[in-house]
Amino acid sequence: MTRYPDLFAAAAELYGFVYRELFVYRTNPPSAARWMMKMGGSPMDKPDVYRKANVLLSVDRVRTLLIMHGENDPQVPPSESAAFAKALREHLKIYFYFTYPNELHGFSQPAHRLDAWRKQLAFFEHYLNPKFGTTTTSVYEVVFPGEGAPAHVHK
Repeated sequence: MTRYPDLFAAAAELYGFVYRELFVYRTNPPSAARWMMKMGGSPMDKPDVYRKANVLLSVDRVRTLLIMHGENDPQVPPSESAAFAKALREHLKIYFYFTYPNELHGFSQPAHRLDAWRKQLAFFEHYLNPKFGTTTTSVYEVVFPGEGAPAHVHK
């Protein structure tokens, strides 16, 4: 999405990490050790590798994004998605950000899983296959199921 922005009209980031240095310091110890091995060392040992993998440094290339994260995720700290949302807001990008209480890494509660799937479907239908006359055609709002009025873009 950041390397080939012209290829994607919209994307979803689900409980993922965007800033690997922050991730290594805030995740659980086994995940931190595994990622430091994959990255070839710690952020202090390999600052260029971590900088190159930092999506926040290329957020200006993102077009439209849906972000979803569990509020109690021990694997990928919710601060990852919060930092992504903040960077998108600072770059005046179109994004929608939803968090789910009492969720870990992924959505295990059936109601949350169903809500997330419905929101993803509405988001992608709006940006990739809009049905004129059945929903708003504004790029700044999406009619998400269960939300009542259209959700306005965070900018």
